[in-house]
Amino acid sequence: MYRDNVQSTSKFFNQLEFNYEFTKKIEQRLLYGGTNILSVDLSNFYHTLYTHSIPWVIEGKQASKAKRFGGVANEVDSILQQCQYGETHGVPTGNLATRLITELYMCYIDKRMLKKGYTYSRYVDDIKFTFSTESQKESFLTDFSKICRENNLIINDKKTSENPFPFTNNREKTEIFNYFDGLNKKNKSSSWIKKINEFWKFCIGEEAQGNKGAIKCMFSVVLNALRKKEIGAEKLTEIFITKESYTRFNLYEMLLDTSLKDSRLTNRLMSFTEEIIKRGVNREDVLSIVGDYLDSNCQMYREKLRRCINNNWNQEVYQILLYCVVFEHSSLLGKDDIENVISIDMDDYSICLAIIIWIKNGWAMYELLSILDHLLTETHMNYPERNNNRMSEKFWLTRYFIYYLIDHTSIFTDGINEYYQSVDASISELNKEYTIPKNEASPRINNFYNYLLDHKIPLIQLGKNNDFVYL
Repeated sequence: MYRDNVQSTSKFFNQLEFNYEFTKKIEQRLLYGGTNILSVDLSNFYHTLYTHSIPWVIEGKQASKAKRFGGVANEVDSILQQCQYGETHGVPTGNLATRLITELYMCYIDKRMLKKGYTYSRYVDDIKFTFSTESQKESFLTDFSKICRENNLIINDKKTSENPFPFTNNREKTEIFNYFDGLNKKNKSSSWIKKINEFWKFCIGEEAQGNKGAIKCMFSVVLNALRKKEIGAEKLTEIFITKESYTRFNLYEMLLDTSLKDSRLTNRLMSFTEEIIKRGVNREDVLSIVGDYLDSNCQMYREKLRRCINNNWNQEVYQILLYCVVFEHSSLLGKDDIENVISIDMDDYSICLAIIIWIKNGWAMYELLSILDHLLTETHMNYPERNNNRMSEKFWLTRYFIYYLIDHTSIFTDGINEYYQSVDASISELNKEYTIPKNEASPRINNFYNYLLDHKIPLIQLGKNNDFVYL
């Protein structure tokens, strides 16, 4: 299905030989002929995709409803629901498996549109269709909208636009990818600093002007240029660690600040940081720059964390906590802030990061264990009384993280013994012998996680020496 699809420019999954320039040539040919380009985007595609519609698009709606069990499409539907506590709307983001599934999904929609005679370019859920007359445009929108309605997909009207030739809003990224062609390793560090600073401002401006994805190039394009030009460790250090004597401007600090303005850039900053350290930049210098930045803006980020918690903005909460952990600045947040994170409304990753921050600050283990026990008890109460599949409930990753720390580290040793003296350990949610017992009657999922625990397999890395040091 991927191989035969002629509409998709997103089916190559970042293979180096199928780079941006390559896929843009495919798009260019697909958009030959018309004098206008219609751009159509699906609204919150990953977050609203109806998992039951996966069998619909693959098998056909009537056929899939007649056969609700068995077959690859139904299995994919079931697995995605299990990943999201039984929810049938939305798919997990940020992993290759989801990209494969959603690409396959859209390939079947392409197939139906192709049978109707339409040629267009598609990148995931962003579609461009070329036309010359209003009737061609309306015909395309009518047929595409019908398929969307059948599969519970929603077209984002705000992003539906029409661009006439010479396609003034059809912004390209050629200038972005070729930005550093004039520099080499013989250029002074000051020249590189100036050029990278200009480039980052250029990317931000392009994103603001509608060049979608330009801001993400701030990271990858710079790294690729540094590799290609063979910039060594000494010059890298001068470029990213140097602070100007009067303005105190620093490139890495600017990149950090930019990422904190958009939480979607979190993992890109992490990858960028790991790469420059791997290439010779001293990690202590990086930690010092981040520490100075967070200290200077401490109150602002504490207030931001509280605002994000109150609004259930989990991605923003995760970003602040992750930076505190990875950049070893756990003292940025107070105990009250961390207590607020460990709540029923947060996600697993944020709660696990909050646990790490609590431990790194040396706060009372008894108090932390009491909070965690209460959280897991309250969560389990929301499930049917007969359900003993705790590892398929919400916060299964938090549970596993706690059980792993208790079983295979000395972090909780004194605290858990003290805690069990004040509660009935036999019915504590922290006691895996009670919550996920080993016996033949146990659900298979519990046995699976017991197997992982027995074989000391951490699902969240603890650092090289179980010290939560990651860089």
